Parts: sequence; structure tokens; C-alpha cells
Amino acid sequence: MLPTIKNILYATDLSTNARLALSYAAVLADRHDANVTVLHVLPDSLELLSEQAGMDLAEVFGEKAAYWIDKGEKEKTIHAIHERLETIAHEDFKVPGSSSHLAGARVEVVCGDAAQRIVAATKSGDFDLVVMGTHGQTGLMGILLGSVATEAIRHSKIPILVVPLPD
Repeated sequence: MLPTIKNILYATDLSTNARLALSYAAVLADRHDANVTVLHVLPDSLELLSEQAGMDLAEVFGEKAAYWIDKGEKEKTIHAIHERLETIAHEDFKVPGSSSHLAGARVEVVCGDAAQRIVAATKSGDFDLVVMGTHGQTGLMGILLGSVATEAIRHSKIPILVVPLPD
């Protein structure tokens, strides 16, 4: 029996080269008449911003301000993803009616560890396939930092298509 692909999770870091992996997700969605969900994982932004500012922003500005900082970051990211999807749908897929799956893609932006959040999405969603790119860290950097793709593959219960991205 052949597998059915009706729901695709496209995980992206929003790098310029990640567009290549999105093209694979779009082609698969068109060929299989599948829905696409775009997932982008922000680092725990308040912690990151606090680290960059050299102070605990939640403590200085209060929890409400911290919430709005995080919310603003997510909204900017969601807007950028929608713009990218529209661009790819119109520029990369010139066939009329093609890539309508991208135009209707659901976008999720979450905070946390990228590999953990991707795996969690595969467990909680009704996905048949994950499509993601990898920069292919090897050697000492790969060992020290780990790889989002490697961790996702190790813990996912559904197939993952990993697209090697150019440097």
C-alpha cells in the first residue's frame, strides 16, 4: 500500500536558502493535493533579548511588557512568512492554479528549542510528512551544537524529507 500524503509540515529557519526546501514542500503539496503548515521556531526571545541587553527585561519592564515584546516578534515573523509564501507562489510557480497550497498554508510561530518543537508538532498534528532544510553541520561544530534535522529525525514517528541547503 502506498503512503498517503495529505498534510505536510514545512519547518523553516527563514534563511534565504530555506526557500529550496519550501519548493520541495510546494511541489509535493501540489502533486498530492496536500495541505501545508509552515512552522518557524523562535528562540525563547525574551531570554535572548535579555541576554543581548545585559539585563532581565521581564524584571526591568515587567511581565506585561515582556509579553508584548514576544508578541511583536512573533507577529513580525508571521508577516514575513506570509510575504515569502506569496512571493514563492507567484514567482516560482508560474503554472496557473499551481501552489494554491502555499497560498492557503497555515503558519505557526512558536518559541523554544527547534528540534523539540518540530517533533512536538509531528506528535500533536495530523501530519504525514515533514519537509525541512539542513545546513549540514559536520565535524566538531556538528558534535557540539547538534543538528535540528538530526534530532528531529531521531525522535519523529513520521517521515522527514531533509533537503541539503547550499552554504
